[in-house]
Amino acid sequence: MSTQADPEKAFYEARYAPFLELRPDDLRFTPAAFLADLENPRKEIYERKELYRATLNALARLNLSGKRVLDYGCGTGDFGLWMATAERAHVTFLDLAENAMEVCRKRAEFSGVAARCETVARDASDLACFEDGVFDLVYGCSSLHHTLKYDGAVSEIMRVLKPGGDLVLSETYGNNRLLNALRRWNWKREKLSYDQGEGVIFDDEHVAILRKHFTEVSLQPIGLFSMAKRALRGRFHLASARAMVRTLQLTDAALIGLIPPLKSQCGEVLVVARGRR
Repeated sequence: MSTQADPEKAFYEARYAPFLELRPDDLRFTPAAFLADLENPRKEIYERKELYRATLNALARLNLSGKRVLDYGCGTGDFGLWMATAERAHVTFLDLAENAMEVCRKRAEFSGVAARCETVARDASDLACFEDGVFDLVYGCSSLHHTLKYDGAVSEIMRVLKPGGDLVLSETYGNNRLLNALRRWNWKREKLSYDQGEGVIFDDEHVAILRKHFTEVSLQPIGLFSMAKRALRGRFHLASARAMVRTLQLTDAALIGLIPPLKSQCGEVLVVARGRR
């Protein structure tokens, strides 16, 4: 592991440690429960439900049954477990934090998919444990912006992907200067640092990098004015908060329909890329 990754590893291992104390029933993953959480305004995941719904649709279109997937920067592994259970893919969980890998191993076991899952604790600058062209898909959920600061991260992704393999990313989108200023204020408020990966945000410069390596790169931007949902965090159980977000989403759709370039100013993005043959 690179010394640059040491502080980040310590930060995330502290973050994931409480998951090791959870009961098997709390660690067990089922697709039905995941979908229910997306629609539950009292769950943290609810805030990004539009992005995650789009992600699940994109993954379903790839017909992943029996294919090898790298869940890149997986954390506690929700999307990898979705692919192993709902899509019947063979999933390798990869994260810098070793205890996150222990959590993923337990969750795969309690979810009945341990035979289709493996875990690797490693930083993104060195995927030497994998042979060339072993994965049909590399998936990252809010992870690539954490790893772009490491030399060779993108080239390593390309190396381990099969020719014509796919890359799917669910990311924060960083072209909007106002949103970025608000994000920086929040990071300072929460005392987050560059070492936690918050100094780099995925934006069109990174899209340009991907276009150099992939034959097809499609973007589905999500959330313009509706990114104001961040100010409502913890209050989505209120009907008024949900109504406000819905109104902002309708406003976004109307404005982007009239002025398509506004898509680049959205706050979230789904990226689907197809590798060179």
